[in-house]
Amino acid sequence: DLAQLLCGSEGTLGIVTKVRLRLVTPPRQLVVALVPCSSVASAVALAARLRSAVEGVRALEVMVGDSLRRVADHLGVGLPVVGTSAGAYLLVEVGGWADPTEALQDALSEVSEAAVGTSRRDRERLWRFREAHAEAAAALATEQGGVVHKLDVTLPIDALAGFCAEVSARLEQASPGAVVFLYGHVGDGNIHVNVVGPTAEDERIDDLVLGLVVERGGSISAEHGIGVAKKRWLLRDRSADEVATMRAIKTALDPDNILNPNALLPEIDS
Repeated sequence: DLAQLLCGSEGTLGIVTKVRLRLVTPPRQLVVALVPCSSVASAVALAARLRSAVEGVRALEVMVGDSLRRVADHLGVGLPVVGTSAGAYLLVEVGGWADPTEALQDALSEVSEAAVGTSRRDRERLWRFREAHAEAAAALATEQGGVVHKLDVTLPIDALAGFCAEVSARLEQASPGAVVFLYGHVGDGNIHVNVVGPTAEDERIDDLVLGLVVERGGSISAEHGIGVAKKRWLLRDRSADEVATMRAIKTALDPDNILNPNALLPEIDS
């Protein structure tokens, strides 16, 4: 399956010369809800219930409470829910040909409070709290004259809550006063770890985060690939047999090592 083989190969196996697109009609009705949860664990559990109980779930985004409150401060707005001290927040979007609002509200019947948006303006207002995380981290880094350490990782769903708690504690111990933003796509275990405070040269931060990911059975890359920055971590994230298989495929398809030779597989770099 060439499509699956090339997806995620980061330009090391081939060049795309032609693409066929299939257009999908978007749903007529959309509803978005922002739900305060006591913890990341409860947000993960709620996300699982919503996926099984509500048809047409399009997005499930988890945000650690402190991260979202920093985003609200950055935006200069109050949170649209009373649970301002919540340990985590879950953003869910549901779509369908018929209005899915009632189905979502039924699924959230045991939740004490949620902010629900049905109009485009209200939906975008709720999504803004999720989408402004990277912006808030960058603004804080600029204010401090520093950078944002950005780690994009994936954890098994049952390890997600424990990782979020432990990574914050370990980062505080390694770099007292560091500000950590944790948010991501709870449906596939993807968490963005943004750290503000340590200098750009402080590789301890990246090693700490990626090391904990490996310890907990996760992947050091979710959406952004291995590239050049993470290739020294590949042998810790994948077994020797897996890396050898990757190397064999690379050699078979690109024997002269001319396709993105400096990415992904350090063992066969020019």
